[in-house]
Amino acid sequence: AVVSTQSTGIESLAGFLHNWSPGATLNMINVLPRESFARNSVINRLNEFIHHLCFQKGYNFIGTELNRYLFSSRQGFRKCELFNVKGSDNVHLNSEGIIKLGKLLKYLMHH
Repeated sequence: AVVSTQSTGIESLAGFLHNWSPGATLNMINVLPRESFARNSVINRLNEFIHHLCFQKGYNFIGTELNRYLFSSRQGFRKCELFNVKGSDNVHLNSEGIIKLGKLLKYLMHH
């Protein structure tokens, strides 16, 4: 039910942005992994939905994990050292993680 509710919101937002600026390229990035296996199973389903939506609608999907494993190991464990920010919710990237994401986005802009 959580994925269904969130996917409807994501699809609505993407449709709104596309209609607002039909000539613009819409890039969507996957939801980053969490520490909890249960949360990651929900996030994985949500990311599958986002990937499918992008394929179906012609949006660009930016995947940080599939064949890249930027923020998780090949075994599916989150690289906590990229999220660990003092006083943070431990969900958002720290400066090292942001640099890593920035490098991926810069690379994708040129390829």
